[in-house]
Amino acid sequence: MRAQFQIVLHTRDLPLLEKIQTFFGGIGSISKSKVRNTVSFCVASIKEINEVIIPHFDKYKLLTQKQVDFELFKQVVELMNR
Repeated sequence: MRAQFQIVLHTRDLPLLEKIQTFFGGIGSISKSKVRNTVSFCVASIKEINEVIIPHFDKYKLLTQKQVDFELFKQVVELMNR
């Protein structure tokens, strides 16, 4: 079992994903879908999720349902850490 943080956008938004990856210090990876016109930024390292992703979204809260989804994600990561 592994945790994974992922943002998926249309291929035209690749420059935005590259800026997001740079903002987070170059962690994660960006990949293009061969089937759909999408690109994704993915952080699969539990260490990077704990040290970069979770602290960022704890400090800068998400809006609407996304915050509830993040809190559930955070709880799962905490369980995995144990």
